Amino acid sequence: EGEVVRSLFQVSGIHCSSCIENIQKTLRTVPGINTASVSLLTSVAEVEHVRGVIADDRIGEIISDLGYGVSRIQDAGEGTVTLLCKDLEGNSGPIREAAFSLAGVQECRVVVERGEIQLTYDPSLVGIRAVVAALGGAGFSVEPDRGQGLLDRMRMADEVAHYRRKFLWSLVFAVPAVLYGMVLRMAFPEAMDGDLSRSPHITLEAAIMLPLATPMQFVLGAGFYTRSWQALRQGAATMDVLVCLATTVAYAYSTGGVLFGLFHPDYQYHLFYDASILVMTFIFFGHYLQNVTKASTSEAIQALLDLQPDEAILLSPMDKGAPGAEPATEGQEVIPAQLLQRDDLVLVLPGGKVPADGLVEFGESHLDESMMTGESFPVRKVPGDAVIGGSLNQSGRIHVRVQRVGAQSTLSQIVKLVQDAQVQKAPVEHLADKVASVFVPIVIAIAVIAFLAWFVLAKTETVPPEMLPSHTGPFGFALLFFVTVLVIACPCALGLAIPTAMIVGMGLGAKYGVLFKSGESIEATRNLTAIVFDKTGTLTEGHPTVTSVVLPPPPRDRPYKGPTSEAGILSVLYAMESNSEHPVAKAVTAYCETHEMSQPPVVEQFSARVGMGISGTCQGVAVLVGNRRLMEEHGVELSYDVEQHMTSFEHDANTVFLAAMDGVIAALVAVSDPIKPEAPLVVRRAESMNIQVWMLTGDNENTAKAIGDQCGIRNIVAGALPQHKFDKIRDLQDQGHVVAMVGDGINDSPALAQANVGFSVASGTDVAISSGDVVLMKSKVSDVIVGIDIAKAVYQRIQVNLFFALGYNSLALPIAAGVLYPVIDTQMPPVLAGALMAMSSVSVVLSSLHLKTFTPGVVSE
Repeated sequence: EGEVVRSLFQVSGIHCSSCIENIQKTLRTVPGINTASVSLLTSVAEVEHVRGVIADDRIGEIISDLGYGVSRIQDAGEGTVTLLCKDLEGNSGPIREAAFSLAGVQECRVVVERGEIQLTYDPSLVGIRAVVAALGGAGFSVEPDRGQGLLDRMRMADEVAHYRRKFLWSLVFAVPAVLYGMVLRMAFPEAMDGDLSRSPHITLEAAIMLPLATPMQFVLGAGFYTRSWQALRQGAATMDVLVCLATTVAYAYSTGGVLFGLFHPDYQYHLFYDASILVMTFIFFGHYLQNVTKASTSEAIQALLDLQPDEAILLSPMDKGAPGAEPATEGQEVIPAQLLQRDDLVLVLPGGKVPADGLVEFGESHLDESMMTGESFPVRKVPGDAVIGGSLNQSGRIHVRVQRVGAQSTLSQIVKLVQDAQVQKAPVEHLADKVASVFVPIVIAIAVIAFLAWFVLAKTETVPPEMLPSHTGPFGFALLFFVTVLVIACPCALGLAIPTAMIVGMGLGAKYGVLFKSGESIEATRNLTAIVFDKTGTLTEGHPTVTSVVLPPPPRDRPYKGPTSEAGILSVLYAMESNSEHPVAKAVTAYCETHEMSQPPVVEQFSARVGMGISGTCQGVAVLVGNRRLMEEHGVELSYDVEQHMTSFEHDANTVFLAAMDGVIAALVAVSDPIKPEAPLVVRRAESMNIQVWMLTGDNENTAKAIGDQCGIRNIVAGALPQHKFDKIRDLQDQGHVVAMVGDGINDSPALAQANVGFSVASGTDVAISSGDVVLMKSKVSDVIVGIDIAKAVYQRIQVNLFFALGYNSLALPIAAGVLYPVIDTQMPPVLAGALMAMSSVSVVLSSLHLKTFTPGVVSE
């Protein structure tokens, strides 16, 4: 037994779903590895494994043994940082010595080839500025990684550069081949097709094309051989196997003909060197375009990283100064924003960006948080309010006390959500991977059948000799079909059809403040048949206010120890509710603060009951504050007048809380929480999609019905505790519904976890604790419909992509195999097959990028 951990690896050399299935299949058979998933689009492998059984380095070695480049991605958390250093050399000893000289540094890993120093440290013992100073004192100039490393990985900068170089080098051999084969031979056929004058017998074509094809095949194309051998060792057939087989057969047949002709001057051989050269050129070009277009899906991450300010103004406060005046400081220092530490005090000027998450300590301003939350209107901030790093200060000077930095910041959490979502796969993607894994063997079988069929037909002269290309015998004639089938049937387009649409859809969701945590959540969202809404803070504003307080007269038929005056009762209410974090408690304390009350007593034996209320003792008197269920449980009787007041308030959509002191109802508190203005529109839109809408609330039936009437919801369950919400969602699922739960992500966490899709309505700073599958950054319930619209648009685009990919292969394979040859008397050249194969992948990616033009319906309304 050991700790189960998740490790991420950047993998290079992945071209298609067959490559992915090869890696996943191999890793899943290794003891200690629970799951393995590889993303074609980001080339990131996510491996869940038991640390005590298999280490990260061993996992990397296994992937490397398959013929792929691999590097470990550091999974950032609190107390982890990646520093960039331009002075790194082979010896990492001095860096490690300088780092470990500081108390609190736990781990130091130096990645020389990337110029990175990855540190793990205890923030309570050492700060990032001390680490940078220690490394600087040792002679190393370092700066924090602003996330560019992640962006470069997503842009696949290394892959793009690699295939750009490959393609440019391939042109060195392809251009002369095209110039000879398609220009000079057409202009001067007799001169270009002749033999060289001197012995041994060799044609001019062979003398030109063989020197061009050989380095192309075995130098530039060496990677195909390496990866094919590694794949075949594992019993897998990838795209590399197809390319390697096709080009090797063409090269070997041509070279064999040339060698045979050296000793048999009368032998007329036909060369396929142009197929070998140009097919590889088109494949390199296709991989280059494919990686460039795939990398454009990183624009959502780019936009988020651009929010990070480069610098921060660090303050050194002296004292708080006069009330209302700006606190005096010893001075200020401009430092890189990535060097901020928790509890630092920073100055944010008008027009500047907030450098980190924190609390306003001085000043007032309006902040633009639109890029973080999607909220279009500036938000007013006063002392005590939370601010999000990356938001834009539009007006006044403010002092901000830093609360979260690095991986704990809201911005980093959002980036991590998007990154993780791109690695995790939807079920439909796993199906596509399985299809692609069997696709290559089927294609090889079709190629062999086509070769044998046409060879037999040509050999038996069923295909007349005059129909064969000049200087081509039955073997060469059939071989052309074999090579063309292998080249045109690359499964790249099929492998890209789903993940490209998913990732562009995730970026589109982030643009509108809807963060999908996985492809699986997108797939489930588009299939929803029922939506369950929590009431408070979801359908309502979540900022309740007290509308009325009624104080029934004290009993006359029994002794009563509780307070009787309004000031005394309010002071007890204030004391009790001050111990609770519930939104209604804050409304009650705010009401009490605006009215006259006596000195609040000390609360003892305080206890909170979920979904019912609170209890305690004040000055020896038992106090209960909560709903009807709490009173009934403690045997507190409700008089006829109390019942009448409650019914009247509840029919007006108020929630009524009762305060019992010494076993007697001492106060009724009516609280109103108005519905969000967009709630009725959301209900209408959902029902127009044939989605059932439910409201589950812990509130009483009268208030729940009044809120439901305002929203247009007919299916209502009142008095629901968290377990009841969980049970209701499971009941709907048992009826065959695909259910979404929309809640605040904290009290509703059991229901959010049980639902097929959990929509967490959270403020921008609640992302880390959100337990939903989808995070609604703007806290707008209308974004549920935005998420559904985007999910449906993604799957419509996936259908288009699959039509392109499967339709392309369905049409191209029979033509390449020669189905139309008896009609048109023409074979498809392997060069054309290579061009079509390359462009099919690019067309699928461009189709996915078209999703960026989509506008959700609620937004347009």
